[in-house]
Amino acid sequence: LALEDDTTSSNAGATTDVGVTLEKAVVCVEANAAPNVALEEANAEFEDAADGEILATQRRVRAEDGKTEIFGSVAVEFEADAEVAPVFVAFCPPFEGLPSFDFEQIAGPEIVVKATSVQPFGVRLEAKRKIAQTQESQGFANSEKIRIEYFASFPPFDETEESAF
Repeated sequence: LALEDDTTSSNAGATTDVGVTLEKAVVCVEANAAPNVALEEANAEFEDAADGEILATQRRVRAEDGKTEIFGSVAVEFEADAEVAPVFVAFCPPFEGLPSFDFEQIAGPEIVVKATSVQPFGVRLEAKRKIAQTQESQGFANSEKIRIEYFASFPPFDETEESAF
């Protein structure tokens, strides 16, 4: 899909021709698709299209029940000798209120992950390495990566609804 928009703008008497080409069309996921199925499709699409490592993916859909849902994944990398790795997941545009948020680690070594702040504009996650008693004095010699899959919804899901995970 290519969209060309040639416009002329003037700035203090100077005239500039501006040509804008839309190189990629945004692929929308059907609103009634289950979040995990849609996320798998989105991840497969990005993996097929990208030559490099994908650091984050995110999709926003309007569900049949009218809720706005955001689902995606994010890579978290621990630097060598780091015990904790913070990561921020932004919601843009922000939700109208405080969303429900759920997540799970889907790749990498076993890590403790918790959401330390959930706001309409995003979530702060904190990933912490598990330290065996024998490793406490040795520290960590190498960097590690994990991947976290997440789901946010507004209005929040209630106690009777199941999480995406």
